[in-house]
Amino acid sequence: DISTHQITKDAIKDKLEDIHTLTNELALPGKPVSKDTTFKFNRKIGYSELDFNGHMNNVKYIELILDLHDKAFFQKYHITNLLINYMHEVNQGDTLEIYSELTASIEYFKGVKDNEIMFEGEIKYEEI
Repeated sequence: DISTHQITKDAIKDKLEDIHTLTNELALPGKPVSKDTTFKFNRKIGYSELDFNGHMNNVKYIELILDLHDKAFFQKYHITNLLINYMHEVNQGDTLEIYSELTASIEYFKGVKDNEIMFEGEIKYEEI
């Protein structure tokens, strides 16, 4: 309530409904986003890609996926949405197999180690 500066039950209920709607629109962690991806490259994880806990830094996952495309691609398209599910920790020395599939304006991707999906997600692109 603006006049009393107090949170009302209705305001909380509205926000919870908004959160519920948003989470229903997103893929659930652990749920594969696409089975139709093709192998693109291998990447061995180095020391500079680790966070303070000794695991691959979250930003480095995204950098791996952005490396799927060259400068010309990003001069033509920009990212409008990115969803990533971190399923298992990646450590120094791990070799990831990167898979992706670009269909229309959505790219599905995943990183696999020893036949186990470590992360997966999707990026939505829009032409500039």
